[in-house]
Amino acid sequence: MTREQFCDRLLESYSAYYDIEKTDPTAELPLIAKCSFFVHSEKYVLLKSAKLWSADSKEYVYLFSVSHLTKKLYEKYRNYAYEKGMALIEPKPGHMYTYITAIFVCDTYESAAKSALKRCRLHKNFHFSK
Repeated sequence: MTREQFCDRLLESYSAYYDIEKTDPTAELPLIAKCSFFVHSEKYVLLKSAKLWSADSKEYVYLFSVSHLTKKLYEKYRNYAYEKGMALIEPKPGHMYTYITAIFVCDTYESAAKSALKRCRLHKNFHFSK
């Protein structure tokens, strides 16, 4: 299975729940697609005007396709996904969480890129209380 076929199958599985925005991959940025998922949940008593709570959840998935993944490329595209995803976050009351995920589909990779990918843990809290 080629990378293109794999990306198509992956996007097909995401299409059930995510809004998929395909992009034209260029030599500078091999971004295949951005997938977005939004959920609004709320709980109320008897009437919708008697709302107990509400929460918004969002997820953004950035799909990259490269033939050989190096640590430098991994960091560049990870930072791109993080910056673009963080720009979409609106930390307001009712914001429960936002996940930003970068998926890298590659034929080969450096061991340094693999270990950097395994160690990646970016986390940001938005505190609404004093």
